[in-house]
Amino acid sequence: MKQPTQQEKQELIRGIEGSSQDALSPGPRETMLAILQKDLGSAPAEDFKMSSLAAELFLKKVPKPTDEQRDKAEEKLRQHVVAINKFLRVFNAGRSLGELIAEIGSTSGSARTGYMPRYYYKAPDYPECSAMDGVRTAWYLPAEEAKKFAGEFNGLDRHIVGSVIETHAHPTLESGVSLPETGWPPRKIHLELLNDPFDASSVLADPVLADAFASAETKRKERGKRSVLQEENWTKYSVVDAPAPLLESVDLNVVLRPTKRNTIMRCLPGLIESPDLRRKYGHIRPASSQVPHSLGLHFVALLSDGNMLAIRRGADVDYWPGAWSFSGEEQLFPVDLEWPKEDRMKYYMLRTAVEEIFPLATDSNAERLMKRIQMVEPKIYSMRVWSLLLEEPILNYSFFAVYELALTTPKYKEFVRGLVSRQWGQMSREGDYFVVALKDLPDLLDGQDIKAEPLFGDKSKPSVVSSRNLHPTSRYRACRLLEALARAGRQQKHAG
Repeated sequence: MKQPTQQEKQELIRGIEGSSQDALSPGPRETMLAILQKDLGSAPAEDFKMSSLAAELFLKKVPKPTDEQRDKAEEKLRQHVVAINKFLRVFNAGRSLGELIAEIGSTSGSARTGYMPRYYYKAPDYPECSAMDGVRTAWYLPAEEAKKFAGEFNGLDRHIVGSVIETHAHPTLESGVSLPETGWPPRKIHLELLNDPFDASSVLADPVLADAFASAETKRKERGKRSVLQEENWTKYSVVDAPAPLLESVDLNVVLRPTKRNTIMRCLPGLIESPDLRRKYGHIRPASSQVPHSLGLHFVALLSDGNMLAIRRGADVDYWPGAWSFSGEEQLFPVDLEWPKEDRMKYYMLRTAVEEIFPLATDSNAERLMKRIQMVEPKIYSMRVWSLLLEEPILNYSFFAVYELALTTPKYKEFVRGLVSRQWGQMSREGDYFVVALKDLPDLLDGQDIKAEPLFGDKSKPSVVSSRNLHPTSRYRACRLLEALARAGRQQKHAG
C-alpha cells in the first residue's frame, strides 16, 4: 500500500472534517480521520461496510419509500460514496467506486425491496481522453474583446474560451474526480428571487443604444420581419449577485431580479456592436453589472456509449440560428421559481431535461410536466452544475451543467419515440438532434470537421459539424468536458 503525501493527507483531513454529518456518517468519518492522523499506511476497507449505513441509505426499513425519502437517501449515498472513494483512492486500497457500491448493496437488502438508486444504473463507458497539458490552451481561442473585458476588471486569471468568460468554477474541475463527483449537485445551488425588478434605466437611457436598436428594427422591417417587441414579453431573470465559493463544500448562492424580454432586446443590438459600451455597463461580477439579461442553463448531455448529444439550432430561433450546440440551452422560467428554494435548481434542470434533452415541447400544464419529469428522471445517471459563465458579446450569465444519461444511443431513441407515441408530448421544433462521438471532439477543436449522426432522421445522411459554425459556448463546453475526462483518466491511472 502506498503512503499518502502530506499534501494529500491535509486535503483529505480538511475535506472530511468539513463534510456535514448528513454527508458522512460518524463511523467512517472517525475511521478515516484516525487513519490519516495516525499516519497509518493502509485503509481497512472492511470498516466501511457499515450495517447502519446500509440501513440508512438503501431504506432497508422503508420498503415503499416516498419520492422525498428516496431522493434524500440517494443524495446521502452519493455524498458518502464520493468521500469514501476519494479516501480509498489515496490509500490505493484496491476498491473501485462500482465495487464499493456493490458491496454496500449486497448487505442492504436492496434486492428484497427491489430498489436501486437512479444514479447507479450503469456507469457510462467514456472513451479515454489523452492528456492535454500541452495543447489545451490552443483549443481555447480566446476572443480579443473577451480578454479586454476580463482585463478591465482584473479577471485575466479566469478561464476564457472563445467569447466565454468563466466567472465561477467549482473547485473539483481541477481535481480529476469522476464526472458524477464533479461540480455542484442541484441542491447546492440556491436561486433567490428579489421582488424589485432589475434596474436597467441607465442602459435604456443611453442614446447610442437607443439608436442601435432603432437601426436594427429598421433592418428587420426591410427583411419582412416584424418588430422584436411584438413577440411575447416574457418575464426573464437577471443575476444581481453570486458570491464565489472557494471550497467544494460551499453552496453557490445566486440572487436574481426579474426583468422583461423587451428590456433585454432593446439593449442587445448596441451592446453587440460596441465593446466600449459593454465595458461601460457590464462587469465580470454580477453585482456590478448594469445590463439586463436572461439567466440560462447551457449543458452537455452524455450518452452511456461514448456519444454526446448535439443540436443543430433551427433557422428561426432568436439566438444563433443554424449553429451547432453541444448539447443545448434553456432559460430560467417563472415556473422554475415556484418550487421551494432548495428544490428550484433541481426542477429547473429536470424541466430542461424534459424539454431539451428528451426532447418534448414546452407544456404549461404543471401536472403533465411533473408526470413527464417523473418518467425521464430515472434515465438521468447524474446531473451537476460545473460553472457560471458570461457570454461577453451579449453580457449574459448562464450555468454550465453536465447530464449523464443512463441510456445508450439506441435506447435513447427508443425511449423518446415511446414518449411521443404515448402522446406525452411532441418533439421540440427548436432544432435537429444528432450525436457526435466524444473521441472526435479533439479533432473538431483542432479545426477539423467531424461527423454527426442524425437521431430521428435518415441515418444514411450524416451531417458535418464545423468548428466555424458552433454556438458561442459550445467550444467552452467541449474544452471543459475533455479536460475533466483527461484529468479523471490520469487520476485513475495514478491510483491504480
